[in-house]
Amino acid sequence: EVLVTNVFQRTHEAIIAQEDDGKRKYRYIIHEGSSRSSKTRSIIQICHKYGNEYQSKRISVWRSTKKDCKDTVGKDVENVFPTLPFAQHTTYNKTDSVYTFKSGSVFEIQGTDDANKIHGYNSHVIWLNEPYDLSRDTFDQLDMRCEDIVFIDWNPQQAHWIDELKK
Repeated sequence: EVLVTNVFQRTHEAIIAQEDDGKRKYRYIIHEGSSRSSKTRSIIQICHKYGNEYQSKRISVWRSTKKDCKDTVGKDVENVFPTLPFAQHTTYNKTDSVYTFKSGSVFEIQGTDDANKIHGYNSHVIWLNEPYDLSRDTFDQLDMRCEDIVFIDWNPQQAHWIDELKK
C-alpha cells in the first residue's frame, strides 16, 4: 500500500478532471508551499503512476542545470520510486538519468543549461522543479512542445512569471 498525502489526492483529482467535451480540464498544475509539504514527493508519485499507466509517454523534470536536477530531484526519485507499485519493472540508466517503465514510457531528469536541447524537446509531461532561474522564454519553449500536463513546484520568494501563469 502506498502512503499518499492530500497534495497527491488533489493533484490526482486535477489530472483526471475533464471538461464537458472530454478534454483535460487543467494543463498547468502548480504546487506552492513550504519545504516538506509533500509537493515534490507527490509529483514523483504522480509521474510514476502516469509512466506505468500510459504507454510510450515522455515525462521529464527540469531544473536550471542537469547536475542540480540530479542532485536534488534525482535523489528524491531514487528514494521514492522503489517504494511504489511495479518498481521491479522500472529500469534506470544512470548515465542518461532516465527511468524506463514496463509500459515503454520514460521519466527523464533534465537541465535547462543546454539551450539546443530545449528547442528540440518534445514530451507529454514536464515538471519544473523550483524554476526560479528559468526564463519565461525557456518555459514557453518547453510548454509548446509538451502534449499533456505541466507541473510546477516552488516556494514563491518574489514576483515571477509563474504569477501570470496562475491567472
